[in-house]
Amino acid sequence: MRTFLRRLSTVSLLLAALPVAAAAQAPVPLEFQDLYWDLASSLETFAAVVPPAWAVRPVDFSAELSSADANRLDDLLAPNSLVGTMLALDHLAAAGPEAVTVNISYPMLHPSFHRDAREYARYLGFYKTVARAARLRGLKLIVKSGALMATDPRVVGFYRSVRDVDTYKAGRLAVARTIVREIAPDYLTLQAEPDVEESQTGQPVGSVDGAFDLVSFLVSGLRGGGDAGTSLGAGGGTWHSDFYDLEERLLSIRELGYLDLHVYPINRDFLFRALAAADRAAAAGKDVAMSEAWLYKVRDGELPWNGPLLTDILARDVFSFWEPLDRRYVEVLVRLAVAKGFAFVSLFWSKYLFSYLDYADTWFLPPDQLFALSQSTSTQAMLNDRLSGTGRTYQALIGYHSWFER
Repeated sequence: MRTFLRRLSTVSLLLAALPVAAAAQAPVPLEFQDLYWDLASSLETFAAVVPPAWAVRPVDFSAELSSADANRLDDLLAPNSLVGTMLALDHLAAAGPEAVTVNISYPMLHPSFHRDAREYARYLGFYKTVARAARLRGLKLIVKSGALMATDPRVVGFYRSVRDVDTYKAGRLAVARTIVREIAPDYLTLQAEPDVEESQTGQPVGSVDGAFDLVSFLVSGLRGGGDAGTSLGAGGGTWHSDFYDLEERLLSIRELGYLDLHVYPINRDFLFRALAAADRAAAAGKDVAMSEAWLYKVRDGELPWNGPLLTDILARDVFSFWEPLDRRYVEVLVRLAVAKGFAFVSLFWSKYLFSYLDYADTWFLPPDQLFALSQSTSTQAMLNDRLSGTGRTYQALIGYHSWFER
């Protein structure tokens, strides 16, 4: 017992000793100084109420495998796509995560979405190869299956062809069954942003009742078919207008394994909702997890974020002066996950685990060029076996927690 308590104390000290957002590595531009310090203050306010990380339950720490995101559509089948995905898998595994998160959202892997059976087989083969490769690297597999973003004419046309919500639900179930049968992930999140899903598909699945009906239908269809090897989850973004009612209804679904949270903006009470949700899930006998998380650099007055503003907000992430805040955000989320016994936590913008851009050299570029340059810089950092400060922080935290579990 004394050895165990010493180990607890040591881990707590190691976590506390990690660098935080006391000072930026690069000067914060004048236009972002108010936002920077508001976010820093919000993080510290929340950190003060997160319980000490004394838990002994394993947490599967993960990161998004963005090169395998179903929203890439035809790019997934490009000649070098699988090579790039294997490169990302190798370096994510080396960076410390014990799992990898992949988005395989509807209508990807729905036969009627594809031009012919051969194309469908190629996409399915791609994802089966990714799954095998992840397991060969000792990684668990987390799959999210919501709805593809309606940013491609092909996706828009498919959504318009769906006759009614019952047809939509049947299609979602068909895709989920294929994922469980052919890919067999450790975790499958069936819905985590109901409001976004409704905005993209036009189907009534964004309200509390709509989300509950969809998730209940999917869980019943999967478990009724005898697919019991994958843990099933659902949830919502902490920004959802009816977040507490949503989680209460989802937690009432008996065969749902975990409540999934997406945590991006930390404005208002959004971070505190994650803490409350963890307690409610535990009280209901469910696990809690976080399949997407990153720190949105958004002011209160810029909420709600949508349309062109969202692109501008996401483009802010690329700059290195945010790195100390990202490191602190990661540390706080990891402490929350350990303290509350999360099943898993996954960071969304995994490219920033490897590199950022210098603001002074790139501030004038439009968002699309910033995104492209950020991705190429991240790939180069992988090839050179380099992690950013954020990546090193995540790696160290995972290492401390893994040592703590022994």
